Amino acid sequence: MITITGAIKVPEFLSFLSSLMGTLTQQKVEVLSGYPANCSRWLTIYHYRHTNRWSLEWYDKPGYGRPPMLNNDDCLMREANKGASSEELDYARRLLEKTGFCDA
Repeated sequence: MITITGAIKVPEFLSFLSSLMGTLTQQKVEVLSGYPANCSRWLTIYHYRHTNRWSLEWYDKPGYGRPPMLNNDDCLMREANKGASSEELDYARRLLEKTGFCDA
């Protein structure tokens, strides 16, 4: 093990650098976005391919809710067309079904 005076140990630094690179290179794919049924806030569903983690992110800034002229019972989620695979789209639709937000 090589140690540099006044610095961290090289293996620890390499481990830190490796974890940092994994975080930076993790691909976040937007799968679906829109207004779910019976919700007044915009929802975007992301898939992190590197870790197979899913994220549901709500945009709930005041004044940016579902337009009043849209029927609240309708699921207005759409495909993002940003590189999501058909498997990712199917999984995101199943997530919406399980949560009761859409009858996809």
